[in-house]
Amino acid sequence: MSTSIVCEANAVGGTMSWDEGRGFVRGEDRRQIQTAVLGGAGLDDPLMLPLEAIELDAFRRRHEHDTFWCGLLLGGCGLRLTTKLYTDRVCSLSSPAC
Repeated sequence: MSTSIVCEANAVGGTMSWDEGRGFVRGEDRRQIQTAVLGGAGLDDPLMLPLEAIELDAFRRRHEHDTFWCGLLLGGCGLRLTTKLYTDRVCSLSSPAC
């Protein structure tokens, strides 16, 4: 099974973020990564990270033996990602390059 998570894209004149209904949209959202692939950077089936801390706890338990990657086929850097839990803003994924 492959699964993915999508990176925020920096664009001229602002930041572009992924919106499920509208695609990439310009905005003030500073999240680095909200989507990724499970199991390897070369996979292309995206998985969306939960935004709330309480949902992230369950997500982490569900995927405790999985690895998250910034998907190359989705335009990402190909590095392994880790989850970041926040209570004062939306949760995200991170890597040294993204």
